[in-house]
Amino acid sequence: MSLEERLQIADLHLAGTGVRAIAALVGRSAATISRELARGGSKTGPQARTKYAPYAAQRQAELRGRRPKASKFDHLELALLVQKKLCLKWSPEQISDYLAAVFPDRQEMRVSP
Repeated sequence: MSLEERLQIADLHLAGTGVRAIAALVGRSAATISRELARGGSKTGPQARTKYAPYAAQRQAELRGRRPKASKFDHLELALLVQKKLCLKWSPEQISDYLAAVFPDRQEMRVSP
């Protein structure tokens, strides 16, 4: 989600627009908007409306995205082949089907789309 979307969500939320209406206006699912408001907000009192902080939410999203992530491909041959097919604009389904056809007896050469 971009900062612009988060700013739009904040403005609409502040104006009292409901989650479903915000979702329709932003072009996201209502569940996504609800999670975003819950994750990027803070209550100021026991019955207070949640305050949504778009800049803080963006910063948190960027930090979550930067955390070191280990490769899910332990097998180098598989990783290289999948990368090659992705560079050729193959879909995950095409890659999965291709691997199953070319390597029918090698379970380590399988991926789930």
